[in-house]
Parts: sequence; structure tokens; C-alpha cells
Amino acid sequence: MRRGRSGLLAPLVAAGLFVGLTAGCGSDGGGGSSETSAGTATTTTPVDATTSSTAPGALAGSIYEAACNGELESPDTVRLRVGPLVEASGLAVSRTQPGVLWAHNDSGDTARVFAFGENGRKLGIFTLAGAEAVDWEDMALGPDVDDSGEPVADTDALYLADIGDNDAVRSSVTIYRVPEPEVTAGQEPVTATVDGVDRFTFTYPDGPRDAEALFVDRTDGTFYVIEKRLAGGPVGIYRGSLSGWDADAAALPALERVGTFRPGPSTFASVTGADLSPDGSVLAVRTYGSVRLFQRGDGADLADVLAGEPCTGPVPVEVQGEAVALTPDADAYYTLPEGARPVLSRWVPATP
Repeated sequence: MRRGRSGLLAPLVAAGLFVGLTAGCGSDGGGGSSETSAGTATTTTPVDATTSSTAPGALAGSIYEAACNGELESPDTVRLRVGPLVEASGLAVSRTQPGVLWAHNDSGDTARVFAFGENGRKLGIFTLAGAEAVDWEDMALGPDVDDSGEPVADTDALYLADIGDNDAVRSSVTIYRVPEPEVTAGQEPVTATVDGVDRFTFTYPDGPRDAEALFVDRTDGTFYVIEKRLAGGPVGIYRGSLSGWDADAAALPALERVGTFRPGPSTFASVTGADLSPDGSVLAVRTYGSVRLFQRGDGADLADVLAGEPCTGPVPVEVQGEAVALTPDADAYYTLPEGARPVLSRWVPATP
């Protein structure tokens, strides 16, 4: 969310979360129904994370199972010591570099990402050469590509979504891809500029949209954007390809609208972030009031998954929290709010 509107929203979000959390941890007045491009709709009921409601076939040991069983009570927290990170909007967890996390600021910053450890200590600041930052809203970890532009399985990249558009007036928006910089947990902080940045500028088939949620499906080489409506209500689900970004086109490519997600009718149900586990089995969708966790069966269409019933995980009482990221094996999720020295929360199943 670009500066200006966020100042008015922050106290409303904080107050609403306090009410929601006292009534039921993480409740934000919505479930997770979705209408696919085929027009099939499924209505769901939100599951309060403080009650037991095990879903049939829940993945053993996953954060989805823990949310279904009401096992998410309070997070492990650490205050970040990353000075320039003052308006965190996107978050990702490294798959191949243990103990390393990534984040970026919302609008108003330059095109850079921040690496930090699980202990909150800064590990590095990396500027994306040739990139711009109009309104970066989310980030994801996904596959890098080979010389022909096709996704590869053995190396990772960071995907940065410059997709914020509060007033729905941008004629096009952009996602950047850059090879994940090499970082080691515990290293001394570094500052560097990274090359090899790809950009994919696109439009939506139904006109400009505000959006804050990006996730990558490395199982089939696609990415997804979920629209945001500040007042809540139905929003679009859009899909694009991770390959062919450098193709010469006579006109800007448009994403495919593959469905409609119905998170609920309130501001606290506005979609602000998302993440998909590397194996594609667990999808997390963040709102101001909760984290919706969806289980995905082998080969299931993600628009259909979003039409299913989620298990609801909690979020902290935050002035304005938007970011969410799953751990690589989907046994925990992280949340991170805006503000100077923000508190990183790691949600794991409660110890018996």
C-alpha cells in the first residue's frame, strides 16, 4: 500500500484486530470461497484457530494441520535489527540457505531487498540493478531460469511484485526476478548491487487492479497474483508464466484471470500477501486479520484450492501487518508488520 492511505488505515486495523483477537484469534469475518473461471462456487466457513477442527487428509506435520487442530497459540518473536527496513511489505524464507530470510519495503524506497537471520540480525542489503520501485507489495521465492528463459529446479530466484495500485490507475505493473544472492546466516552484513534482473511487465484482462499478494508455483512454472479490495469482498485471481519473459511482443501481455476469491466482506479480510510451499502442498493467504491456510492435493488447480475451506491461523496485534511467508517444509509461517524495528513472528505448533 502506497504512503498516504496507510496512515488512515493503521489505527483502524489495530483496533479491529484487537476486537477480532479477543473474540477469536485471527478471525477476520471471512472464510475462503472462490469462484473458478468455470464459474463453480464453493462457500466456506472460517475456522477459528483456537478451536479444534481437523480437516480430513490434513498433511501430517504441516502448519495447515496445526491450524486445523487449533495448535497455534503464540509465536516465537524477535525484533529485527535492519535499520532501513521501516515499511515491510513482502517476506520470503530461503530454501537453500538455512536461517536466511528476505524482506522489502513498501512504496517510497529504492529497488532493494534485505537479508536477515532468524535472530533478527541484518545480513545484507542488495539493490536490483536497473529495477524501479513504484509500489512493491510482495515477494516470493521461486525457481531461477536458464539461458533460454525456462525455469530450473536446482537454483532459486527472488520475485519482487511492483503491483500496488491503490486507485487502480496504473496502465501496467511489473514483477522482477533476480537470482537469490548468496548469504550465510551469521555472516557480517554486506551491501551490494545484483545484476541479472529480469522484468515482466503486464496488464490485467479486466483493467487496472490493486494487488498485494504474489506467490509462485514451482511445480508447473507459474505465478499468481490475488487482487486486493480495501473494503473486502470478491477479488480476482490471476495467473502468469515464469517463462518467456523476454519475448518480443507487439503489445504488453495480460495475465489470465482464473477465478474469483471471496475472503469476506470487511477491511480485515483484505488480501495483503500470500505464499505457496515449494512442493505446492500448502498455500497461505494473509489478510489484516488472519492467515488462511489451504491444503492442495497433487495436481489440484490453485483456483479450485482457493474455493476450498481453509484452516485459519492467527496474526499478532499489529499496527499494519501485511507480510507472510511459509518455511520450506511448510511446518511454520512467519508474519512481519510495517514500522521501524518490526517484530518478526514465527508461528509453530504448540508444544504438548
